[in-house]
Amino acid sequence: MSIISKTVEGSTYYTTTSRGTVYSLRYHAGQWELHSKRLALGSSSMGSFRFFDSLHDLEAAVTAFRGIEKLILPATTTANAIWH
Repeated sequence: MSIISKTVEGSTYYTTTSRGTVYSLRYHAGQWELHSKRLALGSSSMGSFRFFDSLHDLEAAVTAFRGIEKLILPATTTANAIWH
């Protein structure tokens, strides 16, 4: 399983597929927004959204994103160091 990141219009999305479900994560309005969609349901289902206050909470609830905090935070820390 791999996590792919892609930046679209200033927002970075992190996407992975696990056990027949596609997950897409982004940081928006002070929260982590997770969209999940079961592949077997096809286009008849729009999926669902969940919101998390921290990556730690997300990792505890969604096994597909275990380790995402280690992937994202070093990049954020490096970016902050460059701008400060």
